[in-house]
Amino acid sequence: MKSEERLQQLLQMLESEPNDAFLIYAVAMEYRKTAPEKSLLMLEQLATTHPNYTATYYHLAAMYREAGRHQEAKETYEKGIAICQNMQDYHALSELQRAYQQWQNETEE
Repeated sequence: MKSEERLQQLLQMLESEPNDAFLIYAVAMEYRKTAPEKSLLMLEQLATTHPNYTATYYHLAAMYREAGRHQEAKETYEKGIAICQNMQDYHALSELQRAYQQWQNETEE
């Protein structure tokens, strides 16, 4: 399935389930490839409306990094790490911690 077809299918599903965290996340990931500004807005919305959806924080922090929004990236990593610990989502926690540490090492150099 082509990316545009997948996006259209996800958007149709999101229309009927507008509060589904996974669908919001999936659409944001599709938009990341072609419309990063839409992706960023959707991830920010997801972090606000579904703060316990742990997958959000890795990508949101990465997008802030790419945009040079370093303070927001730092805060997003830290918030995501705390939420992952609270939710006991150790897989997402290790990914976030690794990305955050790598970013910190890069900015120190």
